[in-house]
Amino acid sequence: HDPGVCSRFQSAEVLWLLGYPDHALRRSQNSLTLARELSHAITMSVALFWTAWFDQVRGEKQSLQARIHEGVALATEQGFLMGRVQATFLQGWLLVEEGHAKTGIEQMFEIFVTEPAMASPGSLRFHIRQAALLGDAYRKSGQTVDGLNVVNDAIDRTQLSECRCYEAELHRIKGELLITEPVPSEEQAESCFREAIKVARGQSAKSLELRAAMSLCRLWQRQGKTAEAQQLLGDIYGWFTEGFETADLKAAKALLNELT
Repeated sequence: HDPGVCSRFQSAEVLWLLGYPDHALRRSQNSLTLARELSHAITMSVALFWTAWFDQVRGEKQSLQARIHEGVALATEQGFLMGRVQATFLQGWLLVEEGHAKTGIEQMFEIFVTEPAMASPGSLRFHIRQAALLGDAYRKSGQTVDGLNVVNDAIDRTQLSECRCYEAELHRIKGELLITEPVPSEEQAESCFREAIKVARGQSAKSLELRAAMSLCRLWQRQGKTAEAQQLLGDIYGWFTEGFETADLKAAKALLNELT
């Protein structure tokens, strides 16, 4: 596939992780625009599933659905297995978000357990991201044991590889799962959230630090530690200079309003 398109969608992901959602969006859009201009099928297919993942991480569900629809059509026409696989997984995530947890999780799980066997070693990054989304889907449906199994395995995989850019998110989701157990493990959950913040800070991954901070602050809010929560969230939210219309920053602003 075309290196110009590739470098743009790779840098879009990096920009988002570093805490520049608007810059990342423009880079992602540039990637897709260039792919359309080239009219090269495999480049277009790869660009579509990368931008679909980017829509997911930004919480842009309507745009994600459009990318999935276009990506599946192209992948089916050209016989691109990977394009269909990624689209199918993300469609499952959308089903969970729309309240169809059982169907969505089944779809996500089928892809999750079969894709590593047929994909290249470089797909580990996607497998880790899939683990985070599947673990969170299990949490939303009350299947905490299944969720913890998926997330713990993914954390182990990150420790044995160089693919650690979503490690913080795995620790955060593990903490969220521990809170939703029949007997909530708040102390262990807090430890997970703190580890997520530590990892994110070590990587300058501001977007993941924000998510981890929100999870910890919601826990502190339930425990009556509103002053500590306000200080922590206010510091990381105040760092951002853009992206205030994205789902994460809107949620952070709403939580800050609750705390004050």
